[in-house]
Amino acid sequence: MLIPKGNVWFTCGGISFLISHITFIAVYLPRIDFAAVKWYIVIPVAIVYLGIALKIILSVKKNTPKIMVVPMYLYLIANSTMNVFALMQLMSNMNAASLIAYIGAVLFFASDCTLFLVRYHDNKNIIFKRHFTVMLTYLLGEAFITIGILLLK
Repeated sequence: MLIPKGNVWFTCGGISFLISHITFIAVYLPRIDFAAVKWYIVIPVAIVYLGIALKIILSVKKNTPKIMVVPMYLYLIANSTMNVFALMQLMSNMNAASLIAYIGAVLFFASDCTLFLVRYHDNKNIIFKRHFTVMLTYLLGEAFITIGILLLK
């Protein structure tokens, strides 16, 4: 849904992936021991995610339809939040399965950031300006999240 031209497909894809981020948060949440979370790590990491999201949005803003800018940033905030929950799960369950799930979350974030660059960045020479990169990081991200969660069961 994200690759075809037109904002309607892109919006539909964004909504479906937003639902997946909320679902991932719901999956991570029961596995988080908030007493074990190291907030002095989580808060700076969350700020870094939000900063990257803002940088991506600002770099594509010129070529993005105005009506899409805020929803895209809110979407990246949702993805960032999902990543923070995956990190908190890792802190609560220091094991390979949680690490695999967190790596998957990071790859999913990289995929979405790359997608926005592919879709709306005006520099055609940007190194990641290919759907191959978007799909590779997305598929690996989804696989790692799934494998990590299944290993936690």
